[in-house]
Amino acid sequence: MDLAKVCSALLRLDTDRIVRALKGKWMESTFPFGADYRDETLRFNRLYLVRDPWSLNCSESERFRFMRTNGLIMGNFGHVHSLLEIGCGEGIQSSHLQIVCDRLHGVDVSDRAVKRARRRCQLGLFGPGDMYSLPESMPSPPFDLVTACEVLYYMADVPRALRRLSALGRVCLISYYDGAREVLDKHVKEIPGVQFETASYQDTSWTLAWWRP
Repeated sequence: MDLAKVCSALLRLDTDRIVRALKGKWMESTFPFGADYRDETLRFNRLYLVRDPWSLNCSESERFRFMRTNGLIMGNFGHVHSLLEIGCGEGIQSSHLQIVCDRLHGVDVSDRAVKRARRRCQLGLFGPGDMYSLPESMPSPPFDLVTACEVLYYMADVPRALRRLSALGRVCLISYYDGAREVLDKHVKEIPGVQFETASYQDTSWTLAWWRP
């Protein structure tokens, strides 16, 4: 075997693309019937057997979304004291949100993800749970700001989730990608006083919506 030729061939491979494809296959096997609007909470812990299953950490478009979210927060609410992040995952967006608050709290249904979030954002307070069952270690609501970015389309009862967000925060902020608009827009538009902004990066766009309960 010519080791130099093997190494040269490997260097020509788009390793990021290969990794993303493998993670996509893992997600398909974890959610054989899909994850949208199904409350498949138990399967998310299995999903996080793989690190960064959505490849958020190496995505320029996601970094753009994180920065736009922070910009919206600072432009509309300023630096807040307490922030609760619903669906914190491994803490990738958390590392951005901690810049705009004094105290960051994060919750996720996967305890594997929560452990990684704690390592990534050591000043934040993270715990396993969901918006309906916050960890006992967290303070009682309301929080100054509650975020639920890219999580609503995994919940079976969206109106209930929106009501719960309003009960948890003095201000609420959500985001969802363009493919979820057909379902989510009709629910979000029913919230009194809700405001919208669209963020676009190349061929991807998101809706950001916020309101004061």
